[in-house]
Amino acid sequence: MTLLTVGQVAEKTGVSVKTLHHYDRINLLSSPHRSEAGYRLYGRTELTRLKQILLLKSLGFNLAAIKELIGNQCDLGVFIEQQIEYKEQQLLKQRQELAKLNQLKLLHNRGEQTIEVLLNDLEKIAMHEKYFSKQQMQILQKRAEEYSNEKMEQAHQEWPRLIAEVQDAVEQGAPVSSEQAQSLALRWNKLIDEFTGGDPEMHDSLAKMYQGEPDFQAEQGMTPEVMAFIHKAIESLQTN
Repeated sequence: MTLLTVGQVAEKTGVSVKTLHHYDRINLLSSPHRSEAGYRLYGRTELTRLKQILLLKSLGFNLAAIKELIGNQCDLGVFIEQQIEYKEQQLLKQRQELAKLNQLKLLHNRGEQTIEVLLNDLEKIAMHEKYFSKQQMQILQKRAEEYSNEKMEQAHQEWPRLIAEVQDAVEQGAPVSSEQAQSLALRWNKLIDEFTGGDPEMHDSLAKMYQGEPDFQAEQGMTPEVMAFIHKAIESLQTN
């Protein structure tokens, strides 16, 4: 086979001269052949190695891995397993990012929102992901998509209204077994059931989130006194 110059190899393979020079500098693709003028030449062995490099690159291997794999004749099976695991992690991350974007799109389409509001929504989504499984997050997203704008707005307005009423009951010293407290407990349970779909595991995840995020509780007005009162009212409701 006739030896080829760097430019000829670049033209033949589509790999730039700059890239070929880089491969030579890192000892990934070097050639012992030189022209009379001292220029690098490539033979059959070098072109075969270049094809191997390009094939492995197309599979997602980085240059360091390719160099080790080709140069040291390492176990290809191990490298393939490692690459599969890496790609699966990338796909999972991309799916999670896509799910977040879809949720933000859904929130944005419900009305004009500023970037600050959307970023706050994204922060809440990230918080939910700490406590809810991937499957649970998908269920929540699907349920949110099925909600009408009116129903979603009603839920958003009902929570702060209900929390304020529970706070009033606490300040009034209302007994947890009173009609007032029982009515609040029923409404509280109804809102939670609408969010969780009555799923006990979803309910546990929600409880863990509130327990693990005291700052979020405080933002919602769910003080320790409010939470203690409503929990006792719910217990009283269940025993009656």
